[in-house]
Amino acid sequence: MAETGAELGAALGIALMGSVGAAVYRAATAGTAAPAVPGGLLEGVAREAFMRGLNTVAGLSAVIMVCLAVGAGLLRRVRTDG
Repeated sequence: MAETGAELGAALGIALMGSVGAAVYRAATAGTAAPAVPGGLLEGVAREAFMRGLNTVAGLSAVIMVCLAVGAGLLRRVRTDG
């Protein structure tokens, strides 16, 4: 049961973070029309949008991990003996 929960959590985490990254990428490239932009400039825009999405996902993951670590620490202290 624990292994199934870990697999489900990993799959949901990947799906959630991938969706956030894709949304940021799409928002960053929304004003760029492929036929109107020269190739070199389009590559730069795509690279910048990808890095923005990657940085957003990394920051969000770090915040979630810190919150979970604090929560785990608080729950460990609240536990009573017996």
